[in-house]
Amino acid sequence: MNNMTVLVVDDEQIVLDSCRIILSAEQCRVTCTESAEAALVSLGESLPDVMLVDVKMPGRDGISLLKEIHERWPEVPVIIMSGYPTEDTAHEFPLKGKYRRGRAFSHRQALHPA
Repeated sequence: MNNMTVLVVDDEQIVLDSCRIILSAEQCRVTCTESAEAALVSLGESLPDVMLVDVKMPGRDGISLLKEIHERWPEVPVIIMSGYPTEDTAHEFPLKGKYRRGRAFSHRQALHPA
């Protein structure tokens, strides 16, 4: 877990700050961006070990970003976050690997999956 790099993409500063605090306490190196466009710039510079991406953002949304990440950098795992999960939104995800919906989980469960 030490030195894992995490790219967090969310338009809400409180979410970015919370993720940075929690993940930094777990010895992760955290980069935060407020938009899909900024995330793509960051990915062009260096690839993280994992990404946390919000679904609903102004401009380009997280689902569109997820699709491009899977096309350009399929090796980068992405965890989608949403405060507003719906069945319609869930069906838009390009399902690859594990998928979990409708239930909150702790940061420890995200960092140390069973």
